[in-house]
Amino acid sequence: MKNEEKVVLKLLEIDEMFLQKKAVGLPAQQNVSKQTMLRFYIAMMLYDLFKNKSFYDVAKFWDQSRGTIQNLYSQVASFAASILYFSKSYDEFWPYHELLPMFIQRLTFCTSLEILPIMEIPGIKRGRALQLVRAGFRTLRSLARAQPDHLMKTVLNLSLRTAQILIKHSKRLLCEQAEDLRDQAAALVEDI
Repeated sequence: MKNEEKVVLKLLEIDEMFLQKKAVGLPAQQNVSKQTMLRFYIAMMLYDLFKNKSFYDVAKFWDQSRGTIQNLYSQVASFAASILYFSKSYDEFWPYHELLPMFIQRLTFCTSLEILPIMEIPGIKRGRALQLVRAGFRTLRSLARAQPDHLMKTVLNLSLRTAQILIKHSKRLLCEQAEDLRDQAAALVEDI
């Protein structure tokens, strides 16, 4: 059993031996409610998805339909967004303001953290973002500075028009981010 699974078992107060006996169909002494076991299985499914396993692989491993897994995943993303919205109402929950947006973004795109900056580009799909990251374009800045012909050579099956659009959108997003940072800096200076 993996360390992550052991941590979840401990948090839910389930004995590892209980789970092993249940897996092979033997009677177990510990009395664990069905709801607690369901929480464990859901946590493990979500953890597999969070490790970037495909919906198909997770559904097959846990013997569930892909629709069930996708529905669960979207409910978690929605719930996380609700928690973020709630936490903004109370100052004592300030740590969640910084922690949850990246988590929600990762849930929304169902992808790894390294391609999240590229996923911000309008219309870009996960596969193309992975191609760009593998080609060395890990940030919007690196993509905005790229030349269309160089981008075409380093990324497989990328047309000149698509390369130009990607660069244009990257530059626009960078300008928007810079403007937001200027506004935040101006607001901080005004408060002093």
